[in-house]
Amino acid sequence: MTGVWVGRSFASCGAFLHERGRCFASQNISFTLVQQEATVTGFYKCSYGNTACLNLDELGKVRDATMGVRLLSMRVMMEDGADCIFHGFPQGDRMAGGYMCLQGAGIIEQGDWQALRAY
Repeated sequence: MTGVWVGRSFASCGAFLHERGRCFASQNISFTLVQQEATVTGFYKCSYGNTACLNLDELGKVRDATMGVRLLSMRVMMEDGADCIFHGFPQGDRMAGGYMCLQGAGIIEQGDWQALRAY
């Protein structure tokens, strides 16, 4: 998992969408990850895609991340205290999965994401 992963996130338009204006929102995202055995740490970065990043959060820290047999699970702590949980299935230099962002006790956004290993 160690490396820089660059891709996009895509917000769904389901019942958990906190802001209706974010329906089908897409952002450019990247993860800088370091894996030591099953533990993964690193950083998250978001930039404008077809709309601004959720809550204008552009940076986050990867916390509580683990790499299982096939599934990567990461909790990303954002600058404003929100957190997003990303699950992904790495296959070589590609990874795709789903995410869910939380503020307090509520879900404020969920969707899908995909990334390629840049290096």
